[in-house]
Amino acid sequence: MKKWIVGFGLISVLLTGCHQQEIDENAVLSFYDEFFTQVHELFAYHMLDDEGYFNKRYHTDESIRLLLEEFMTDEGMINLLNELYVENDGKYFYKDQFQSFLRESEASYYEVTRKTVFNPGVRMIVSEDLHIHESATGEIVIVADNVPVQFYSEDSSYGQSQFGKLGYPPIDHVSLTVSIVKEKENYRINNVEVQS
Repeated sequence: MKKWIVGFGLISVLLTGCHQQEIDENAVLSFYDEFFTQVHELFAYHMLDDEGYFNKRYHTDESIRLLLEEFMTDEGMINLLNELYVENDGKYFYKDQFQSFLRESEASYYEVTRKTVFNPGVRMIVSEDLHIHESATGEIVIVADNVPVQFYSEDSSYGQSQFGKLGYPPIDHVSLTVSIVKEKENYRINNVEVQS
């Protein structure tokens, strides 16, 4: 009888240890929405100097971290900085594709932002198309897979003249993966991938 009780107790402990965390989807989605609202501040307030365009408000490591530290892990921040910027003498300049757009070349806004956190279609994905689960490593993962996002009607001359000239297609298909860790009661983004 004692062996059975000890064995049952051990199985209970093992099962409890393997139990995944309960995900509060509303809290995760609210956090996700706040992040994508805030991160757009990084592609604004454009200024030009001899080295190129940069963000007047957020162009140092400290200012960018102050903006996003409540949303991102250190690893997530490094990934984002590497994706969007080139650092020169302590100042973060936009990468080449953004420089081209800001210099008013052939580049279009949507073309340069479509595979970044700046893709406006990400904010248009409805919550029903966002799937949340816990990965094997314990991260919370938000996934949207090839979700159709309609920017304007193909028949809309206004849509074509206003959005079309910025490179927006009438409809695009956006895929998104956001990896989040939970630190105590706070969420932090570890990685973001956007495809369209």
